[in-house]
Amino acid sequence: DIVVLESPARFTDPYRFKITFECIAPLKDVISNHFSFIANIEWKLIYVGSPQTTDKDQELDTCMVSPVPVGVDSFKFKDTPEL
Repeated sequence: DIVVLESPARFTDPYRFKITFECIAPLKDVISNHFSFIANIEWKLIYVGSPQTTDKDQELDTCMVSPVPVGVDSFKFKDTPEL
């Protein structure tokens, strides 16, 4: 579930969302002799420039969420537009 926290808003206002999701199985960490990665989820805020093609899409921001326990979790995602 994604809820827009500031609506309506001015063009210059930050984008603010509350994102709620459910993890139904444990995420596995990757560990080897040379590196280790803790399992996390990357979320992207993308402006869709055209519904017909992804060529005009713009990635506005990303955020990593970790740890991700099994169950329902939520977080707030905020991005300030570059003008």
